[in-house]
Amino acid sequence: GIETVQSEAEADLRSVMHTLGANHGSRNLFSGDATDQPTFAEPDVLLDDLRAIMAGAATTADVEAALDTYFDDPAGGFQTRIYTGGENNAPAIRIGADDKIEIDIRGDSAAIKDVLKGLAVIATSSSSNFAIDSQDFADVIQVGANSASAGTLGLISLEADVGVYGSTIEKSDERNDAELTSLSAAYQTLTGRDQFEAATELKQLETQLESSFLLTARLSNLTLTNFLR
Repeated sequence: GIETVQSEAEADLRSVMHTLGANHGSRNLFSGDATDQPTFAEPDVLLDDLRAIMAGAATTADVEAALDTYFDDPAGGFQTRIYTGGENNAPAIRIGADDKIEIDIRGDSAAIKDVLKGLAVIATSSSSNFAIDSQDFADVIQVGANSASAGTLGLISLEADVGVYGSTIEKSDERNDAELTSLSAAYQTLTGRDQFEAATELKQLETQLESSFLLTARLSNLTLTNFLR
């Protein structure tokens, strides 16, 4: 049963890291202001690092301390080896003359780190020095489960933020479309012509032009000989 859980955790970890590496065109969506950089290193780098942590810990407390340093310290392994995006948020999205949206979700956001930490701890727990039927081993699994659970709650909050961003952008698009329609109508009023009116005027000009041609032809025939006749 433990092996099955560990295999599922590793598969989920790889899937999550792949999904969060999504891009739109050449822009990596979760890489902050370094949109030209991938969000994460390969999952195997994270798994190997945590296997080393597990193998080097003598107690559960040692495991937790090493994990805190790895994931939470700015100089820790996650920030220096796993997250390869930028330290700042992506450029704000301008949605109006004076309005813009600042999206602050990156691959090193706390909720995302908690999920990755939880899955990685469970996936590599067998690399620890603890017997599978020991309390220490159970405590390590619990550390992973708690972290994954906390991260899941955090992701729900991030999803809500994304929903708000999406709704705001959609309303902005609707407003811009309405303004475009209004401006097009105003421009047409100022510069456009009614088709029937334009056709009538064109017909009048055509008639005047034909009359001019006829008069010119008659004038060309007004020679002295023709007058004497």
